[in-house]
Amino acid sequence: MAKIALSLGLALFAICMLLSVFIVLIPIMVMRRIGFRTTAGYWVRASGMALARLVFWLTNIKLEDVTAVHPDLTLYPRLCLMANHTSILDIPAIVCGLRIWSAFIAKEELRKVPLLNFWISSLDCIYMKRGSLRSSANAIEKGIQMVEQGTIITIFPEGTRSKTGKIAPFKGGSFKLATRSRAVIIPVVIKGVRGGFEDKRTARRQHAKIMMLEPIPTENLTPDEARDLPQKVENLIREAYEKL
Repeated sequence: MAKIALSLGLALFAICMLLSVFIVLIPIMVMRRIGFRTTAGYWVRASGMALARLVFWLTNIKLEDVTAVHPDLTLYPRLCLMANHTSILDIPAIVCGLRIWSAFIAKEELRKVPLLNFWISSLDCIYMKRGSLRSSANAIEKGIQMVEQGTIITIFPEGTRSKTGKIAPFKGGSFKLATRSRAVIIPVVIKGVRGGFEDKRTARRQHAKIMMLEPIPTENLTPDEARDLPQKVENLIREAYEKL
């Protein structure tokens, strides 16, 4: 029954992606063509958030934002979110759960996926080829420029999505983007989304949670604090994850 429900949800999602060509992609191309770029930007964001909510509705996952006190993001001109990564739905979870339109670092292979690559581009995501030091360095440099220009970027410090559902060790290199751009880091904890999708066992509604932790400034870190930053963020996320 769970597989049938999941298959139906995926089929409906595929239909919605096709419909987005006419509802979003074509109107945006027209708006940009006639010079309404700002309007096009608003439309793609509103449509993207609606699509993210639709994903959770179709997969029958109730996502709850359990952040105790939401930080005022307007106070931070340079901002990076750092989140654990256990499900393919973590990105729409951040978009609709926290209502944050954020850029991400995406693997190069996704550039060739029709329709999905449109939404990745709409999020101003940075493509990176796995295993390539040059590609990683270029992605970090581009990310630094974007953060300094005011774009919010979400980073998954594990480097890739967990195949087991357990949080993997954080990689220190992923923090260079935040420290070199002197951004404020907001750790994000996501739990339960995988149980409603990759590890789905029942057709019943599944409950998932997302939470932002206290902001961590990086501008005035000492060398020792910068060195210990990845472990500090990992510990904070792991501790909060276990409590959810």
